[in-house]
Amino acid sequence: MSRHPLLAENESKRLEFRLPLLICFALYSTWQMALIYFSGQTLSLDGRAPLPVDVGDLDFVIAAGYLLSIGVMIFLPRFVVRAERIAGAAALLSVLALFLPLGPDVLALMYYIQCFCGLFMIGFEAAILVNLFTEKALLKHILLAYGFASLLTAVLQNDVFRAPFTAFRLCAAVILALMLFFFFKLPASAGAWPRYAQKGDGFVAPKSLIIGIFFLVALNCFATLFGVAVAESVPHGVSAYYTSSAVFGCAVFLVWRRFGVSPLKSGAVLIAVGGMGFIAAMASRFFPALALIAPVLLGAGMTCLILNPYFVSLITRRYPSKYIVPAYIGVAFVTVLIHSALLDALRANLVALFAAYLVITVALLIVYLLLAPYLLYASRGRSVQEIVEAHNEAVAAGTATAAGGAGEVGEVSGAGGVSGTGGVSGVSEAGRVSEAGRVSESDIRRKLRLAAITPLTPREYEVAEMTVLGIKQSVIANALNILPGTVNNHRSHIYSKFGVANREELLACLEKLSRTLPDKET
Repeated sequence: MSRHPLLAENESKRLEFRLPLLICFALYSTWQMALIYFSGQTLSLDGRAPLPVDVGDLDFVIAAGYLLSIGVMIFLPRFVVRAERIAGAAALLSVLALFLPLGPDVLALMYYIQCFCGLFMIGFEAAILVNLFTEKALLKHILLAYGFASLLTAVLQNDVFRAPFTAFRLCAAVILALMLFFFFKLPASAGAWPRYAQKGDGFVAPKSLIIGIFFLVALNCFATLFGVAVAESVPHGVSAYYTSSAVFGCAVFLVWRRFGVSPLKSGAVLIAVGGMGFIAAMASRFFPALALIAPVLLGAGMTCLILNPYFVSLITRRYPSKYIVPAYIGVAFVTVLIHSALLDALRANLVALFAAYLVITVALLIVYLLLAPYLLYASRGRSVQEIVEAHNEAVAAGTATAAGGAGEVGEVSGAGGVSGTGGVSGVSEAGRVSEAGRVSESDIRRKLRLAAITPLTPREYEVAEMTVLGIKQSVIANALNILPGTVNNHRSHIYSKFGVANREELLACLEKLSRTLPDKET
C-alpha cells in the first residue's frame, strides 16, 4: 500500500522556515502566557501581571475565544491564515490604544479584547503548525523557537525585579507586530491549504490511535497547567520553570539532530522528570530546600506539552481530516475549564493539589509508553510497502557490493589462496573472514539474502498498514469488504514474512527497519 496521492499532495504544500521567522511566530506563547495567563486568578494561583485595572473573571472571554476558533476551523478552514492576520491586527490596535490616557472601563475593555484575540488565535496557531509546517520546521519551532519565547516569559515574570505595566504594554506591541510579519509571510490562498479526506478517498480513521493521542494531549495539558500553578507557589519558581523548559527543549533538539534520537523517545524521559518535580513539590512542604528544584524538574513536563502539535501532525499525515485540529483544541479547552475548577477547589490545599498533579503525571507516562510505538512508526513518514521495498533494495545493493568486492579481492589475494574475503566493509557480518580464512561468494550472497523481507501481496500491504495504525479487525474487514477471519489469515502471513508474532513486534520491526533507511524529507 503506497502513499495515497492526497497525502503526497498535502506533503508537497508543507513549508520550511528559518529560525528567526519561527521565533516571530513562537512569540505568541510569550504574549499568551506572560500577558494573559498571569493576568488574573481564572487560570493562575495569584495574578502576577501588573495590570492597572481589575479584570475580574475571564471565563467567558476564554470560552468565547476557544469556541469561535473551533467554529472557524471546522466551517472555514481555508480562512485560518486570514483570520490570524485579522485577529493579530485587532490585538495590536488594542495594545496601541493602551498607550492613550484611557479611563478604567475603556482600559479594561482593551484588555478583554487582548484576551479574546489571544484565545481566538490559539486554535489557528495549532492549525498552521499541524497543516503547513514540515516535520523539521515543526520540531525546530516547538523546541528552539518556543525556547526563546519561554526565556522571554521567564524575564517578564521574574521575582527579582517586577516588570511594570508599561514594559508589558510595550512587549505586547512588539510581539504582535512580529507575529503579524510572520502571518503575512504565510500563503493565504485556498490552494495553499491542505485538502481533507472525503468519503470516496478510501481513508479509514484510526479511531483508537486518535482517541489515544487526544487522551495524551489532555493529560499533557493538565500536567503543564498544574506545573505552572506549582511554580507560581515558589519564589522565583515561574522564571525557573520557563528557563528549564527552554533548556530541555534545546537539549531534545540537539540530541535529535546530533545523534538521531527522535524527540518521541525523549518524551517518556521528559514526563518522568516532570513527575519527579511534583514529588519534589510535595516534599518541599517538609524540606524547603527542594522548593526551587521542583519548578526546574517540572520544566521538562512543559517541554513534553509543546510536543502536542507534533503528536497531532502525525495523525493528520496519515488521516487528513478537518476535524482533527478542532478536536485537539476542544480537548485543550476542556482541560483549561477543569483546571480552573480544580484551582478554585484546592487553592487553599496545595498538598492535595500537588498529589492530584502527580496522579495525572503517572497516568500520562503510562499512556505515552503505550502510544510511543505507533507514534514512532508514524513519524518515519513511510508506508509499510515503502519500508519493505526500500529495505529490500538496500539488501540487493549490499549483495551486489559484496559480490563485486569479493571478486576484486579474490583477484588481488588469489596467490595466497583466499578468495572473496575483502571489499565488503560495513555490509554484513557475512563479509568478514572466518577463522579458516575463507568465505565464498555464494555464502555472502546467501547470508545477505536472509536479511531481505518476502514482499507482501497488495491486500497484505493494506491490512498491514491498517494494523500498525491500531485499526481494529472488524473495521479492517468492513473497509476491505472481507471477512474478519480473512483479516486474521492475512495478519498471520504478514507476521510470518516479518518473522514476528504480533502487532507490537511488527511495529518494533518496522520502526527498526525505518531507522536503517535515509530520512524521507517532505
